[in-house]
Amino acid sequence: MSNPYSTTSDSDSIGTDLVPVADVRGMKIITLALIGGVVMFMGVTLILNEGALGTEPGLLAWIGLGFFAVLFVQHLIIPQVVVGNVLKSVSADELRNGTEAEKIQQLMPAFRTQHIIGCALLEGPAFLNLVAYLIDDFVGNLAVAILVVVMLAMKIPSATSIQWWAEERIREIEAR
Repeated sequence: MSNPYSTTSDSDSIGTDLVPVADVRGMKIITLALIGGVVMFMGVTLILNEGALGTEPGLLAWIGLGFFAVLFVQHLIIPQVVVGNVLKSVSADELRNGTEAEKIQQLMPAFRTQHIIGCALLEGPAFLNLVAYLIDDFVGNLAVAILVVVMLAMKIPSATSIQWWAEERIREIEAR
């Protein structure tokens, strides 16, 4: 395994020997598209509200904050449950007999599914909180939307993070 802290002379290198560039790039595009939608709508709400930052939450503001709290927890649980069910169908014998690249490639659909579900569970509350901000001008709703953008940005996958995730799942499956 390569050193994750080392630098590379090729600044466009986003894949590793084990994780195909196309898979990494595709998931980055999906994540950035989710972020872009939230950021663009945030811009619209800020323009329409003329940057107003109210401190009194209305009913919709509280609903938006509540949905964020619930879906934040769900974004930690649901993708793990889904990927656990998907990985139950992966044969430990098939993994043992494959090369490292084949093993990781076999797990890519599970990672992709987990990643998209996790990001989508965060994106929904961001939009709801922006609608609440648009209606109530409550700064807390805007703060939640900004927090979600930061969280989504932190979830942008890299080849190394995918490889580490896959290697951990491979160990779990082979231990069955």
